[in-house]
Amino acid sequence: MLALSCGGDAGDSGGGPGASPSSPPSSVGATSPNDGGAGPSPTGTAGPGDASLPDGATRAFTGVRPFGPKAPWNVPVKDIPVHPQSATYAGYLWNDNSTNVPERDFELNFRKYTYPVYDATLATDSYAVVDQNAWGNLGGTSVPFNPAWRPNDGTDAQLILLDPTTGREWDLWGVVVDVNAKKLTIGNGNLCPGDYFTNDWDDPKTKCTGSRGVGINYLAMLVRPWEIAQGKIEHALSLPIVGTSGTTFVAPATKLEHPGKAGNIPEGMRFALNVSEQDIDAYVATFTGIRPQLKDALRVILVALKDYGWFVTDTAGGTAFQFEAPESAASDWQNAGVLPAQSSGGRELPRFLLSGFITQTRIAAYVPSDQYP
Repeated sequence: MLALSCGGDAGDSGGGPGASPSSPPSSVGATSPNDGGAGPSPTGTAGPGDASLPDGATRAFTGVRPFGPKAPWNVPVKDIPVHPQSATYAGYLWNDNSTNVPERDFELNFRKYTYPVYDATLATDSYAVVDQNAWGNLGGTSVPFNPAWRPNDGTDAQLILLDPTTGREWDLWGVVVDVNAKKLTIGNGNLCPGDYFTNDWDDPKTKCTGSRGVGINYLAMLVRPWEIAQGKIEHALSLPIVGTSGTTFVAPATKLEHPGKAGNIPEGMRFALNVSEQDIDAYVATFTGIRPQLKDALRVILVALKDYGWFVTDTAGGTAFQFEAPESAASDWQNAGVLPAQSSGGRELPRFLLSGFITQTRIAAYVPSDQYP
């Protein structure tokens, strides 16, 4: 469970199995726990061209959309059936914050209770992993690490390690770094199976079910600065919420995070903005006195929320879309013109971009991914 409030308050836990410690979910990782101990690759951040990647792309830390074209979050919503109870679920989501105000706070989260992402090929050493709960597959292994790397601020203390040369992804939660002992103490962690560049999420053997509430890799649906810089986000976004269901989940989710919890929205539920590009252009045009780069970025984000939408991915103390955390991406967000924040019309941007644009009638829900055409 994430612990984010719309006011940015700290919370309690996140990214872990969700069930009680006595009943952890199954965690799928490497075939042997010792596989997590492979050290950093010496070949740098970009590898050779790979026929499995689009347009002969290289295996690079940035610039290539992760996961395969059939991964549910990489499939646009235009050909996906609207959920028969779309209006009902849109109402549940709209009222998730229970704020009783005309504008709901669907924030854009660049701060805490999200994920920094680090390039494992830049690791300087291997750090031993001590898993306090034995929920994942990393306890007793080692991972490539660099003492300059830090988990995200907040009690969730999450981070992602990526090895672009092999497609390996390590997801860690509750991280405490001991540089002197070269040790990471964690609350949960997994070396995710499969290749994060090509995984289509259609094989149970390559699903990272031990990661976060929804049981999907941390990297999936996370927006990174290079996507804004290229002018397009080609996947759905990740949205932790308050009112996740404790009785059911839907594909692509792989587990029930909090059995018995009160809530109406199954994790794995997909939504999107039911708006036109003209609606978006007209809205973005209302923002004056801000950097042109920021205005362009706001449009990119809104178009992605229209074309790809978002999935409910975790339980949190608020409702906020996740962008790469500042521990790894602060300078890249600034270079992309997204940060520092600016104000227009009394609204802090990009944080409150959706306030005044998203409405209950502009939210559409879609069928689970196992019902896609």
